[in-house]
Amino acid sequence: MLSQGQALLRLALQGVRPGQGGMFRKAIDWRWRTGLGIAAFVVLAAVYTYFSWSRQRDDPSDMLLPNWSQLWRKGVVQNLNPVEVVPRPPTSKRRPRMKPARSASRLPTRACAPTSSRTMTSACRKKSPA
Repeated sequence: MLSQGQALLRLALQGVRPGQGGMFRKAIDWRWRTGLGIAAFVVLAAVYTYFSWSRQRDDPSDMLLPNWSQLWRKGVVQNLNPVEVVPRPPTSKRRPRMKPARSASRLPTRACAPTSSRTMTSACRKKSPA
């Protein structure tokens, strides 16, 4: 008797190529491919409809799984109709402008904050007004 490994080796040496023989390696006819593709979408739509219906039965205003009419009204139609944009009127009193924050280059650094004139570095002496 042949072991499983020997049987696989014998099949490999016989030259069985992919696509030859067997039911699972044949190319699917274009009609079957088209039919299975359409069937996938039909099953998906049916499952969505069922779960949407069961959710809407408990609370009709629930929008987690909207039904097809809610998808059409609040999804497609609402997003395809232009919205009128009305500018907001100016307020009567203006808010005071805030001063901009000091930049990091203008903030005093520890090296340039002298305790006495002897401890200042040469770069800080050039910047100091004295």
